[in-house]
Amino acid sequence: MGIPKATRRKWMGNTAMQEVATVLVAHSGLVPEGSSRSRAASELVEMFARADGETEALPDKGPDTAARSALEFLRRLTESLGLVE
Repeated sequence: MGIPKATRRKWMGNTAMQEVATVLVAHSGLVPEGSSRSRAASELVEMFARADGETEALPDKGPDTAARSALEFLRRLTESLGLVE
């Protein structure tokens, strides 16, 4: 999937992240191309863009980077599944 094994292992050990990843994988396999899939892709892109602007709440440096790291894992997962570009 283009995500290193160590990264996958780290995040898939987290129950909440595993549930979110499972939903994304199921969505990529079950939802056909069309308006529903396009709308979901747009919402994902918008969510990642908003998160990118929240550098104070989601820092990318320092001790409080777990949320930013989790979002980056989800971004990579959605890209590797072809849900977003």
